[in-house]
Amino acid sequence: MKKILALVAVLALVAALAVPMAVSAGTSLLTGTITAPTVTVNAPAAYTWTLFKVGGNWSTDDTGSVVVTENSANTTNWQVVAQDVSATDYGFMRDVSNFSNALATKFEISKVNANSGLTYANAGITYTGTDNGPFDFYGYQNVTNGDAAGTYSITITFTATVTGYN
Repeated sequence: MKKILALVAVLALVAALAVPMAVSAGTSLLTGTITAPTVTVNAPAAYTWTLFKVGGNWSTDDTGSVVVTENSANTTNWQVVAQDVSATDYGFMRDVSNFSNALATKFEISKVNANSGLTYANAGITYTGTDNGPFDFYGYQNVTNGDAAGTYSITITFTATVTGYN
């Protein structure tokens, strides 16, 4: 009888091990998004001198302002470069009807005020920081007696880049 009981016990154990046990499993996918830090610059509106005169021609205080928008929370520092980036002989105002004619002196820009901090437009000026502005922008053009009559223009490009982020 002991042998039969032992055999029944072994068979019960084998049966218990052979029957699959209920197992529950689950998965969870975790994702995160890294937002590339970006900034956007709003350049000053176009400015027109109604009449150039021989000598210095300053833009007025309402020339415009540079406003920077941080497009992501992790932007900690940025820079904006204002510069004439034309392909040839840059830095000069050119006649809009005959691009080969340029004024004799280079156009100058400033972020300080209309009387100081001038830099040639081809060299550019840089705004940096974490504050979004607005920041002043001024233009200056010297006109000489030898400059031909005409309508002259120059395009200043404002390029914003992120220089620091979390």
